[in-house]
Amino acid sequence: MVRQRVRLPGWHEQALGVLAKAEADGVRMLEAALPAIADSKLRRIFLKHIEDEKRHTQGFTDLYRAYFPNAELPASTHTAVSTNVLEFLAFLEITEVRGEQMIENYRELYAKYPDVQAFMASVLRDERYHASYLHAQLDGLASQGLENDVRAARRAALAIDTQGFISQIFSFVRVVPRLLWHALRAPSASRVSQT
Repeated sequence: MVRQRVRLPGWHEQALGVLAKAEADGVRMLEAALPAIADSKLRRIFLKHIEDEKRHTQGFTDLYRAYFPNAELPASTHTAVSTNVLEFLAFLEITEVRGEQMIENYRELYAKYPDVQAFMASVLRDERYHASYLHAQLDGLASQGLENDVRAARRAALAIDTQGFISQIFSFVRVVPRLLWHALRAPSASRVSQT
């Protein structure tokens, strides 16, 4: 889906704005969950995670404004946070893996923007670390006798993620007519070679 959208005018602008917004939403979500984290080691890791997400937000915002100074950033939204710490950790685990996949895909689509690619490489390292520590944290809790609870939390998080994926599919369906219109307007390879 991402590869098709890149052909639309304004796509690069929109994607940087979405990334800045997603990172800002992540900061709000983590900060909202922080009071529920009683474990001091996990709390320190969360504080570092929040710092990373703030740096990502600032970096994507700066890039967005540098390349698209007249465009308005998308408004950030408040994301509801589960009060169940296991469910929250499982949701974050999936979110970080999805973020890693998204950044990996987007990074190659910004080939004309080396500074964006370099920043995305830095973000990608952080996302991998975040996914790894969350996975280890959940596996550690499972090995302490909470296996069924962790499994249920991961299932609940996967259900939320699936709803988001379905929403993305419908988002793609909305842009198909514009993709077709642009494809029909573009000269085809056979018409170009005949001239």
